[in-house]
Amino acid sequence: MDLGITKMRAAVAAGTAGLGFGTAKALAAEGVAVAVCGRDAQRVAAAVRELDDVAGAAPAVGIVADMASSDDAERFVAEAAQQLGGPLDILVCNAGGPPGGTFASITETQWIESFEQVFLSALRLSRAVLPGMRERKWGRIINIVSTSVQQPIPGIIISNAFRPAIAGWAKTLAAEVAS
Repeated sequence: MDLGITKMRAAVAAGTAGLGFGTAKALAAEGVAVAVCGRDAQRVAAAVRELDDVAGAAPAVGIVADMASSDDAERFVAEAAQQLGGPLDILVCNAGGPPGGTFASITETQWIESFEQVFLSALRLSRAVLPGMRERKWGRIINIVSTSVQQPIPGIIISNAFRPAIAGWAKTLAAEVAS
């Protein structure tokens, strides 16, 4: 399938495993130059090696970064653009799942840490790429969330709270900047 995105540049947060890696691999198969990040240097390197093996893919870039850190989110975007040779055309906001549990079992610290990791990472990454996308009048921001956006899933109260919040925020942002 030709999506018309060949030779574009993309950054995929938490792109070393799961849905993030699957997305990075699909973008690479379309001829997109891809940067991925993760917290573990060995997993980042392994993901890059596998992305480099995708037929027709541009060389991939790996960056060690933790999406719960505002500095790392901004650094990921900046380093991805620098290493890929230009501003990012596509951003995939993704973060690992927050801890499972019930209202009674989740601590306030876990709520705060998960807010940083899940919600604020998408906001920070988007803030870092939006000026360039608006200037070029083209860009795509994709948020990987969860089916909990449609219906809460028992035992994952934090995800049930923050994933729908991302969807609402993203729809609002799209209405503000999509034109």
